Amino acid sequence: MKINLKGSTRIVFMFNKIVVKIPTLKSWRLFLNGLLANLQERQFSKINNKNLARVLFSDSIGLVIVMERLKEVRHRGLFFVEVQKICCESDLHLDFWLSDCKPENYGYNNRGQLVKLDFGN
Repeated sequence: MKINLKGSTRIVFMFNKIVVKIPTLKSWRLFLNGLLANLQERQFSKINNKNLARVLFSDSIGLVIVMERLKEVRHRGLFFVEVQKICCESDLHLDFWLSDCKPENYGYNNRGQLVKLDFGN
């Protein structure tokens, strides 16, 4: 297990096949933002978009969300080409895909498809 503390609003526990996201404990305001991020990912998971990481479990108040673990994006140039393809094919607004668009917020699922893993903000 790895613990990712890089996010400003959430702590991410990374296991072999899943990740668990909880709100940060750095401050009350950041904790609330972490709750909202988890709730937003819960809401977006209901639309079943093939380019979003699968949510396996989420509680109704935003304390915890469990998602599939993705493979890391390693090629920045190819990443941006693939994101543009997602933008062209998706029903979701362009701003959704390009908001905080960086390789760290995307990953490859077990089918080799690029998906967004951080869609909480």
